[in-house]
Amino acid sequence: MDDPQPHAPPQAPSPPQAQPPPRSTRGTGGTGLATASLVAAVLAPFTNVGTLPAGALFNVAAYYLGAPTHVYRWQPLIVLGLPVLSGLLSVALALVSLKGAAPRSPNRASAVAALCINAVIFILGLFFTMPHLRYWLFG
Repeated sequence: MDDPQPHAPPQAPSPPQAQPPPRSTRGTGGTGLATASLVAAVLAPFTNVGTLPAGALFNVAAYYLGAPTHVYRWQPLIVLGLPVLSGLLSVALALVSLKGAAPRSPNRASAVAALCINAVIFILGLFFTMPHLRYWLFG
């Protein structure tokens, strides 16, 4: 059988393409994580704006309803619940960002700043809630 189209001459195989070297992921990842961690750390104290009125409402309701004194032990959990969650989120994001950041990158600086802010908030929180914690734990 004759082919209606003539055959093309065989082509020589092309030389293998040089592969670019693999990009290092160290130092490139975590930009958004470090920024999110810093934002969560800065916003953690301001979340008390929403939880302080809820804690005050809890105390007023417990007082007027004649609740026993052990009910008041839950008030620090109401007031500090959202800031603690925001702080834990910030710490988790900072640790993940630190794992993927180069030693002198801005990502690392942001993550370390977030961890420092969280440490200060934690120490201040312990200082101000120590009487509540003693009452809450030991009655």
